[in-house]
Amino acid sequence: MRSTEDPTLAPGPPQLPQAPSMVRRLVVPREHAVGQAVIVLIVVLALVGAVGHADGGAQARTESVTVSVEYPTRIRYKTEGALMLTIEAADHDIEDVSVAIDSSYLDAFAEVSFLPTAMAASRQRTVIPVGDIGAHEDRLVKGELRAERYWLHEGWIEVATAEEVVARLPLSTLVLP
Repeated sequence: MRSTEDPTLAPGPPQLPQAPSMVRRLVVPREHAVGQAVIVLIVVLALVGAVGHADGGAQARTESVTVSVEYPTRIRYKTEGALMLTIEAADHDIEDVSVAIDSSYLDAFAEVSFLPTAMAASRQRTVIPVGDIGAHEDRLVKGELRAERYWLHEGWIEVATAEEVVARLPLSTLVLP
């Protein structure tokens, strides 16, 4: 005989037991949390342009010449950048001008080419002859560089005549992965 007090035997759909009460928590291992934060940081930096290409420059002025250089200060690996050097003579002619670039700086790049063409390269410097510059005239030396090695690369670029070095400017480029 059936008991009417037993709820499992009551007519109608069966009653399911109540789930135990528990606090729901999302458990993320520390390594995953750090990785997610780094990914979010990279996305935010990319959105504000902090991890892309950036150009910078330097300028030097003496009584005989004004020299300015523009070059990539931040560049991505395997991307191309331009190095532009402008040499402007002051009130008198400058003879036998040449440009020298630190070879250790250029070693960070592949497919380096200059216009005018570099004539001499050594372990310390790559020399580009510019020639004579008349009073109030300017000359442009243009280089194409493709980033080949990661991290920070520093060097110098100098402009010289047959008698003296008239300007020396620092170069510093960060190559990002």
